Amino acid sequence: MYKRVVSNIISSAKLKNKLICILIPTEEIEAWILADMEAIVKVFPLFVPPKQPFFNPEKEPDPKEKIKGLLNKNKPRPLYMDTNDNKKIIEELDLDEVKKKCPSFVELVQFVENDTANYPKNNE
Repeated sequence: MYKRVVSNIISSAKLKNKLICILIPTEEIEAWILADMEAIVKVFPLFVPPKQPFFNPEKEPDPKEKIKGLLNKNKPRPLYMDTNDNKKIIEELDLDEVKKKCPSFVELVQFVENDTANYPKNNE
């Protein structure tokens, strides 16, 4: 994949500064948040997570709306706002738990750990 990204994107972009970082986005980062309900509880201590955990959160059709629904249910005003709260929740995530449930997160970790997220590679 690294070679395809370099040849199809980086080289053809004719960038002046070739020192860049390649990132792989997932459709909604909230899927990773759904993988670890305890992280939400740490930020929202009164939140009672569903009894059934999310075993495949990346299969959830709209994870952002799912979190909003869970946290804002029966509240007079919204408790959760992704623009403010995702950063706080992500800081609490158990990354091993996210890896167990989210294949795209595993791919990201491997991409970074194998030094394929940087161009040029350290040895080039």
